[in-house]
Amino acid sequence: MEVQGVSFTPDPSFVKALKAKISTQNKYGRGAAGRNKPYTREQIVEFLDNHLKEHHSITRKQMQYALNITEYRAQKWLDELTAEEFSKYYCKKQGTTYVYYRYGWE
Repeated sequence: MEVQGVSFTPDPSFVKALKAKISTQNKYGRGAAGRNKPYTREQIVEFLDNHLKEHHSITRKQMQYALNITEYRAQKWLDELTAEEFSKYYCKKQGTTYVYYRYGWE
């Protein structure tokens, strides 16, 4: 640890107390920074099936907001599910947006 050019090794109890006061909350209100709710593959597939039954299509942004996950995580799930060997889902590009569908439910 360094304090304005002075190096020292702090007492472990001091470091523990300091870490207890550090928050991982994002100052912009997004919640804990760098953390997503962990969803299983089954939960994602169930969500997509329910959404696609009603709306017939979904975009990455719709999935991101519905599940409250990051853009990266939503895209990763969609890419993973459409890249499977016998995938139930596929995507089409409409303008600048990729729209995801389930085979047979168009």
